[in-house]
Amino acid sequence: MPTVDLVLPHHAYPIHIAEGSLRELGPRLAERLPHARAALIVDDQLLETHLPAARDSLQAAGYALTTASMTSTESHKSLDTVRRLYDRLLDDRLEVSITTA
Repeated sequence: MPTVDLVLPHHAYPIHIAEGSLRELGPRLAERLPHARAALIVDDQLLETHLPAARDSLQAAGYALTTASMTSTESHKSLDTVRRLYDRLLDDRLEVSITTA
């Protein structure tokens, strides 16, 4: 599977590129982060096309899942959007731990 290594000043992680790779999201995440719960935040425009495969894969790997969506336009990149997402995560009592897979 082709991989692009994203290196930021404060963090680095691989981005895996392959058709159908969302079906592998659950097992890949479980290798790196063996928790019982996960949050999946999806762009509004990808809800129908990408959410089902990612959700199903995570649930099949044993994760209790919280889902939320957001609009990715510049006007929605705001503290209000962050507050709404944090409120959703806190409502489901998710831990404060961020991992990318």
